[in-house]
Amino acid sequence: MNKDIPTFYVKTLPGIKYFRNGGSGILYTYPGCTTEVIKLPFSSEALTANLEIEKRVYQRLGCYPNIIKCLRIEDYGIHLERAEHNSIREYYAEGGTATLEERIKWSRDVANALQYIHEHNVRHADLSAKNVLLDSSRTVRLCDFAGSAIDDNLSTV
Repeated sequence: MNKDIPTFYVKTLPGIKYFRNGGSGILYTYPGCTTEVIKLPFSSEALTANLEIEKRVYQRLGCYPNIIKCLRIEDYGIHLERAEHNSIREYYAEGGTATLEERIKWSRDVANALQYIHEHNVRHADLSAKNVLLDSSRTVRLCDFAGSAIDDNLSTV
């Protein structure tokens, strides 16, 4: 067994490599692929249900410039675009900087993304600096819609 892959997940796939933990699942990468991650759920019924909510959210939202791109959805998980600079939290923790203009733009972009998801009857349930990513051009991308409120369903996180 590959010791890079934790054993408490619902399913793992051949060739994937552990990247990081999330609240409802684990992100894995494919060796040699720097543009994609796959999110697989923890082996908990509630957390698997949260990932199913996230799938519905990505299907509903489609493409939007400030939401991480969902590349494809499988029964076992979600394939997502990988943000080169990771989260804003990590970016600053690792010494990243931003001008006042960039910080204002990021704030506006987050607000616009929230307006967009609200217009699609989705409420992000875990908005924080760990779920605001920066892509290769340092554009803000919201992620992690697991357990979000959708339609008349309350959030589960």
